[in-house]
Amino acid sequence: KVEIRLKERDEARKTALEQKRKERAEETKETETHDYFSSQFSKRKLELEDMLDSTSRVSSDNLKDHFDNMTCSVQSLQKFLSDSALFLPSYSIRTSQQMCFFFSFRK
Repeated sequence: KVEIRLKERDEARKTALEQKRKERAEETKETETHDYFSSQFSKRKLELEDMLDSTSRVSSDNLKDHFDNMTCSVQSLQKFLSDSALFLPSYSIRTSQQMCFFFSFRK
């Protein structure tokens, strides 16, 4: 009797664990994929490059605000990278960090 109850509890436990594992796999968000990261990072990188290119056309009175906006954009890009690092391959993290570093010091 005790053995039967133990086996039943063990089977129920295994079934519950398997169900949780499946739920976690299904819950993987669309935003937690390498493709999503790559597309968003590229988009934000292009926006930063455009901001950098437009610097020569900004009046001297507005330069401070322009550089403040660029700084915020770089920080946002760095935060996006940090948040995404859990599911990215190390090569993607490293190259993205280099790009953030490039923008940080190019201003």
